[in-house]
Parts: sequence; structure tokens; C-alpha cells
Amino acid sequence: ITEVLGDQRVRQVRLAGGETLAADLVIAGIGVRPATQFLPAAAVDEDGGVTVDELLTIPDYEGVWAAGDIARYPAVHLDGKTVRIEHWRTALQHGRAAARAMMGHGEPFGGVPFFWTEHYGLRIGYVGYGLPWDEVLVNGDPHAGDFIAFYVHGQRAYAAAGTRDRQLAAFSELMRCGRLVSREELHTQSATDLVDLLPRR
Repeated sequence: ITEVLGDQRVRQVRLAGGETLAADLVIAGIGVRPATQFLPAAAVDEDGGVTVDELLTIPDYEGVWAAGDIARYPAVHLDGKTVRIEHWRTALQHGRAAARAMMGHGEPFGGVPFFWTEHYGLRIGYVGYGLPWDEVLVNGDPHAGDFIAFYVHGQRAYAAAGTRDRQLAAFSELMRCGRLVSREELHTQSATDLVDLLPRR
């Protein structure tokens, strides 16, 4: 799209080839570009992000941390596979972890990704990592707005989405504790309440 046409509201869009198309709505999905130009080229990944270690420090650059959208970090829940999550909640978690590391109290970052969205009064939460999944196991009825779906890769669930906040919170806490729910557990009736799987204190 090279031009948006219309008076007071969108009526058409003009394409690069000169063709025009009728349009009632235009959504600009522009994206973001990490602001890493100030870093040495050797520290910057191909996509503009920065790979860090479990304490969010940049290897080979002593005393330099990276956090938030630019940081590709080893996810403890994925056996060290590195991930880069461009979401404000992860940036908030990174900021706290990096600050602790700067003060000499660093611990391997173990935050669990979480976000939510709301459409037409229905709030849907998402916890975990979007790995390519082998199977999606759904508990409840998505059409009724009462469900949780588990995204299974191999023998473990690495993500869950749905409207059951209590179950999503339990799933997140299990991941934080390093306890990934198994495919077998999700196929059994007893695992439908994930709170029962939480460690007792």
C-alpha cells in the first residue's frame, strides 16, 4: 500500500502497482526494530536482538546486560533453548532480574511468559512458549467461553491458553517450579485441576 484514499474516513487504498482497492478499514502492522545500533556488531544477532546468558549479561562484554524486547535468553523451561519475547511483561520481569544481577544478587532468569487479550467481553489468557505443537488438548467448551487449551510438544505441555484463570495460574506456577505437565497427565481426568499438581508447602 502506497496511499490511503478518502475524505474523513478510508474509502480506498492504492497499491504500489497503481491499482486501487475499496477499503473500509486499514490496520497498520508496522512492527518494531530493536535499537541496538550503539552495540558492537559482534554482539548483535541477525534479527537485531542480543543473545544473553541466564543472568541477562551479554557474553564477552563484562558488566553489560540486555533485557526486554532485544534480549534472546536461555529459557530454563525449554532446556536452555534461547527465546526472544517482545512483550512488556517479559521486559518488566527482565528489568527486575537484571537489576538484581547488577547488584550482585543475580539468579538464572526463570520468568514464565504470560499475556492476555479481551474481545467482546471475553478475556483469554496465554501462558508459556509458542513451540510448534504436536497436539492441542482442549478441556471445556471454547464456544461457551469456558475452556483451557494445552499446546503439547513431544510429551510435555509448553503453553496453555483459555479463560480459566485459576488453571492458567496453576500452569504458570508449575512451569516456574520447573514442572512441565505431561501429555499423559492431561489425558487423565485427575489432571483437569492443575492446582492438585502444585507442590505442597
